[in-house]
Amino acid sequence: MSPSLQLQESLLSATTTAIRQAAGRLLAQQNARGYWCGELTADTTLESDFILLQLWMYPPENGVWNPPSRPLIDKAVQSILDRQLSDGRRPIEKDKSRTGHRLEYASPSGTLWPAPALVDVP
Repeated sequence: MSPSLQLQESLLSATTTAIRQAAGRLLAQQNARGYWCGELTADTTLESDFILLQLWMYPPENGVWNPPSRPLIDKAVQSILDRQLSDGRRPIEKDKSRTGHRLEYASPSGTLWPAPALVDVP
């Protein structure tokens, strides 16, 4: 058997194994009724994107920004500020597993620091 053919068979075998394992893990998480349900977590990106979209949709007029969605913008701003740490940094979820969270913290300038050790979350 040629080395090229051996490589193809090896890749095919490894790919097939990976697909079966991934499908098995996905199916193991499926609810008995046929759907999947996961925890929705995010940093403040969604809120920030919403505010920016509103700014593009309703630009300031004569130096005043008063979009019709102002109450929702104020709510998004408050959500961002509520998650900000006392020194101005904000937590960023970096990796999540079934045993807990590993976070990094970002400063307003974008500098990342490793998070302190966290306890396992059920």
